[in-house]
Parts: sequence; structure tokens; C-alpha cells
Amino acid sequence: MKNIPIFTGEYGVATLILEEIPYKRCGYILPQSWDGKYLKEFLTECTFFCKLAGAQQVYVRMETPIDYLPLTMEMYAMRLEKKDAMFSEDSLVLHPLSVDNEKIFLEIYETAFAASFNAPTYTTRDTERLRGEGESYVGYWNNQPVGIGELGGDTLRIVAVGEPSQGWGEKMTRHLLDKIPYPVVKLQVASTNAVGRRLYEKLGFEHTKILKYWYQLL
Repeated sequence: MKNIPIFTGEYGVATLILEEIPYKRCGYILPQSWDGKYLKEFLTECTFFCKLAGAQQVYVRMETPIDYLPLTMEMYAMRLEKKDAMFSEDSLVLHPLSVDNEKIFLEIYETAFAASFNAPTYTTRDTERLRGEGESYVGYWNNQPVGIGELGGDTLRIVAVGEPSQGWGEKMTRHLLDKIPYPVVKLQVASTNAVGRRLYEKLGFEHTKILKYWYQLL
């Protein structure tokens, strides 16, 4: 199912993300502009269209809070000023994402983000793109896969592990940080991800601002 980059309703314009409906039955509304007096009516329009497309759950992402809806989640921006020799000092090894390990990459990703309503579904089409970018990895300990990571320039995009209680998250994060050749590293973390936030704070990341607000409409 294709997304609708420009959905024009009676009260505004939004991007509708519909590609997750076949996988999660979720639709997402990203408002672009609207008549401030009729935000509720505009979101009702968008929700109705997503429901017609097959969505059973609909979420809206806002840059400012909405008064009349209960908050589902906030996305925080964090940053870290790297220092020399402050990261990986163990036997974990990062292997670049390849055709040989993409199945492992997808399995760990799916396990880690199955309960995350706003995490996109990854397929082999995505791993092909990531292989071309050359900034995604599978982490191995004693030749056993323990986690995955995805970078984007100065940004730590994804850290996910198969066994969260074994400390692999911290080891993966430290090794991934060593791969980033920039003095300042950025990331985004959900307010609901308390474990991830504690880990990033332990490693020296600082909160800078709230980037987005998520609300469930259906």
C-alpha cells in the first residue's frame, strides 16, 4: 500500500503513512498545515480516510502538544560530545550488514520493535538499501549474533539486541559509537523507552529538546 504525500482535506493538508497497514494495521498522520480552529475536525477527516484504507489504529505526530488528546509518546533529541578512548573495550565484533547476515538483522529488528507502534517494518528491500549505505551492522560475541545497529552520518539511528538483560545493548552502543567519525553524536529516543534513556545517559548523552508528540486517534 502506498503512502499519500499530500492529503488535502477541508481543513488542512497532511501526509498519510499507509504502508504499515498490511503489516501492523496502523495508519499515521503527519500534518503539514491546517486551520488552527479546526484541528480536531481535520484529524477526524484524516482518521476516517486511514480507516477506509484498512487501518485499525491511527496515530498523529505533532510538533506541538494537543490539549484535547492524551499523550501517547514523546520523542526526545539527545546529543553526546565524544571523548577519546571512552567506548568499546571488549570482544564484541561488528560485521557490516550483508546478504549473508541480513536474515539475522531482520529477525533481531522484528523481535526488538514488535511492540513499537511507530517503528517501520523492515523487509529485504530495506536491508538492500542499508547495505548500499554501508552503515548498518550485526554484532557478534563468540561468533553468535547478539544485536544490530544502524548509523546515519553523525546519528545513531538504531540499536537493538536479542537478549536485553545480558548487557548487549551497552556493548553494541559503545562499538557503534566508535564507528561514528564525528565529535558530536545525535540520536532520538522515545519517552516510553526508559531502559534506552538510562543507557544513553550513562554513556554521557544529554537531552536537548522534545522533537515530536505522538497521539493515538483510533
